[in-house]
Amino acid sequence: MVPRRTFLAALSAVLAGCSTVTSPDTTTEQTQTSATATTTSPSPSPTTTTTTTEKPPETTATPEPTCDTRWTPTVQWSFSTNVRAYQPTVADGVVYVGEQGGAFHALDAASGEVLWSRPATLRFGTAPVVSNRTVTLVGDDSVVAYDTATGDERWTVTPPGARASVPPTHDSDGETVFFGASQRPTPQTDPDPVYDRVYAVDRQTGDEVWNVSIGGDDVDDYDDWAVPEAVVADAGRVFVSTEQSELVVLDAEDGSVLWRRRFSSTTSHAERPVVAGERVFQVLDGVGYVLDVETGTEEWQALGEYPPAIAGDTSYWVGHSSVVARDVADGAVRWRLQIPTEGCLRTPAVGDDVLYVPTGCGSTKANVHAIDATDGCWLGSFELESSNATTPVVSDDSVFVGGLNGAANVWSLSAAGADDSS
Repeated sequence: MVPRRTFLAALSAVLAGCSTVTSPDTTTEQTQTSATATTTSPSPSPTTTTTTTEKPPETTATPEPTCDTRWTPTVQWSFSTNVRAYQPTVADGVVYVGEQGGAFHALDAASGEVLWSRPATLRFGTAPVVSNRTVTLVGDDSVVAYDTATGDERWTVTPPGARASVPPTHDSDGETVFFGASQRPTPQTDPDPVYDRVYAVDRQTGDEVWNVSIGGDDVDDYDDWAVPEAVVADAGRVFVSTEQSELVVLDAEDGSVLWRRRFSSTTSHAERPVVAGERVFQVLDGVGYVLDVETGTEEWQALGEYPPAIAGDTSYWVGHSSVVARDVADGAVRWRLQIPTEGCLRTPAVGDDVLYVPTGCGSTKANVHAIDATDGCWLGSFELESSNATTPVVSDDSVFVGGLNGAANVWSLSAAGADDSS
């Protein structure tokens, strides 16, 4: 039997809809300098079938446009962690952040003051989820819920099996927490195969609502597995990306399969799916697939290394050194900006028409770049005391970002336009 990895995730939501838009074969790139270029979009492939798709070619990057304003942020506060600081979450004036050193913190968003801290065994990429006075956290082999005001533990759920680990992100939907677990059972732990389970539990009590297998019947056949890598719930659906290059969509009410889409016959790392209105965005092996949220029908494709950020009718994609803004309906390029960096561009965030793009993964210090989301104008950057950075969180005229290496801080920066230095 092929060695198994194991994954654990919890998840989330807002809204969804339906429609199908046929992508054009070419898109036109527009910049402030009126330069144009053409990209080719592969033809749509049918849903529920296995396809192998060549990556669409990138266009030549255009020169950086000039801007009338600049972002020179003020460091409002910083908080030092022992090792690396994971993805922060901001809710109701509180920043929740975990660290690799085994602690989970609640910080006042305005001052950085520690409201409470709790020991927690976390894995890389753990992001807290907050809803209804409860913050949920995926740990090394369990899901834990804390009271947001006191930090008191409300419940812990440990799925059956030998062990579990955590995918990069997770979220939740209302009163139900959804997560995936792919343990390798033994006769001593649990004779029931749990290679590919998705669980739904009550947010307040941790009681199980349902659990389902999303794989095939033959657990000895690797092609029949469906190992969850990330789970995202949105408007009555649960989207599960798997290690087997597949996206499986479940009914949040009972866990029944609504549709599934296999992108490749090979095993590939699937990024966290992003759901925005009528579409779901799935990145796999450097290609972003845009699918109809109700049927899984492919609408268009784009190059992308990480999940895109979505704001209104625009999606923002990052490559190794470029950021591309595309129309969500058909993938048409609105602008493209080359960002010179020795590191990697990570998943961006949008706030008040400004796109914040983190860099990192090289030996040099990481940066957060601010870009005008409407026209691709570069506003400025902030250098972190770290060689890597989390996806920023924009809230109340502040930008919160964690450092994955180096000084291992959490920073609160003034957002673009929030003070006289912008």
